[in-house]
This record gives sequence, C-alpha cells and structure tokens, in this order.
Amino acid sequence: MFSKTSKHVACLFTLFVVVSLLGCQHLKNTVMETDEKLVYNESVPIENLERIKLGNSETGEGGSTYDEVMKMMGGQHPADRSEHEENGTSIIEAKWQRDDLGFKFITVTFVNEKAIGKFQKGLK
Repeated sequence: MFSKTSKHVACLFTLFVVVSLLGCQHLKNTVMETDEKLVYNESVPIENLERIKLGNSETGEGGSTYDEVMKMMGGQHPADRSEHEENGTSIIEAKWQRDDLGFKFITVTFVNEKAIGKFQKGLK
C-alpha cells in the first residue's frame, strides 16, 4: 500500500510534531516556573504610537525620551532591544509587542535616549 519513502516521510512528520509539542510544553513550564509574563502588552495601541514625539534625527532633540515612551507602554520593558554607539552617539532600537507572536508591535528608534523614528505593524 505505502511505499518505503512515504512511510519514512510519515515517521519524520510524526517525530517533528512530537518534538514541537514537547518544546511548547517546555516553554509553558519555564514561564510558569519563573513567574514571567508573556510578551503581550496591552499598552501598545496605535494611540500610543501617535503620542510619541520625534526629534532631530542626528541629536534626538525634541523627541520623547526613552522613559516617557516606557511609561506610554505601561512601564514594561521592550520585548526586544538593541543598543550600540556610533561616533559617540547612543542608538537604541526598542520593540514593544501587542501579541506574544510578534505580529502586532511598535518599534521606536532613539538617539541619545530621545525618539527619532517609530514604526508599527498590525495595529489599527
């Protein structure tokens, strides 16, 4: 009925599903054990994106501060944050997520801890 190849494919698929489910269970247990919250942040609506003031792209002057944006995002740290220095200027890119899958988010770029750029995806 089934060829040898289709049996191997079926076995590999089953193995993949089992391993994936075990991985999900491990993630769930880790979150429960450490009492961590998932990345979902209900303080990430389009209204908060619109409240973020952008400053001068070279100095950040006039832009919302990192702390102000943190307060807009409910005081939660970003789900993803990268920071580097370029010619003595601090550059931060921070991403706050609305969902735990990362399909709805706000990303803000800061120069010297002041907003110079913002982007959103999936928010209405």
